[in-house]
Amino acid sequence: MNLEIEAGDFLCILGANGSGKSTLARLLNALLLPTEGQVLVDGMDTRDPSKTWPIRQAVGLVFQNPDNQIVGTVVEEDIAFGLENLGFPSPEIRRRVEWALEKVRMLSYRNHPPHMLSGGQKQRVAIAGILAMKPRCIVLDEPTSLLDPKGRGEVRELLLELNREGITIILITHLIEEAMLARRVLVLDQGKIALLGAPEEVLSKTDELRTYHLEPPLTVRLAQALASNGVRLPKKVMPVEELRNALCALRPKI
Repeated sequence: MNLEIEAGDFLCILGANGSGKSTLARLLNALLLPTEGQVLVDGMDTRDPSKTWPIRQAVGLVFQNPDNQIVGTVVEEDIAFGLENLGFPSPEIRRRVEWALEKVRMLSYRNHPPHMLSGGQKQRVAIAGILAMKPRCIVLDEPTSLLDPKGRGEVRELLLELNREGITIILITHLIEEAMLARRVLVLDQGKIALLGAPEEVLSKTDELRTYHLEPPLTVRLAQALASNGVRLPKKVMPVEELRNALCALRPKI
């Protein structure tokens, strides 16, 4: 694999179970070290022990299940945990905890026990714990797979907002519709790059996606079926709302 991810990118990684998605996520912040080749983060080699902490400060990792990442008995204590371990002074910790909770819209829950929160709220707390350390890149390993539709929507909106502010987002997901959020989509197959490009390019390759055990988004399949029957639609991948608006615009005006 030869892959470059630029600062400010929003990369979505897709692939069947066992394709290497989680392995790649852990390689990116030195939780796993390469046995061959190199993983460079801002020019730092992940195999260099002296660079481990700078790399993990630059690249935060959010796991699939927030319960595996939350360690505090109170929300604000959990956010402060990483900062305390890095030796930040108390005033700076308090400032960053408040900033991170405000950013994920969880400030009013700062004194709540995490086990009393919903799945989506827990995931936002897990993201806040990473945000408080101000990484330049956040890698998320299937962060919405255990959430209900409302929780998924909350996390997706947050990721788009963070990316607009300049944070690099690497989203690993098995929900192919989430790839429409990204600037680039990477499809992995047995540890190799199978497809890489803009969402419009990758998600429209329906036959190729199926060979990698990925079902193309419903909106793509519907748009292609309509186009084959003479319905003229914009030639791009559209989320549900945009496809609906495009179809409504085709109605004859009375």
